[in-house]
Amino acid sequence: MVERAERHRKIEEAKLLLDKLDKQLEARKRALPLYQETLQTDGLIDELRAQRDHPAHTLLRRFYYEKR
Repeated sequence: MVERAERHRKIEEAKLLLDKLDKQLEARKRALPLYQETLQTDGLIDELRAQRDHPAHTLLRRFYYEKR
């Protein structure tokens, strides 16, 4: 009985981890085109300093919070 409960707990943990990974993959699929576009942008750093609502700034914030 204890072994069965342990297996069930491990399965539930694995499901939660899988859900988290799926969310990360979806976020990255949405962010990848924007990221690739920003790599081609000259002066992006200066623009981000002046403009917090720039899409690249949003992307960087998303990556930061995703790693937390």
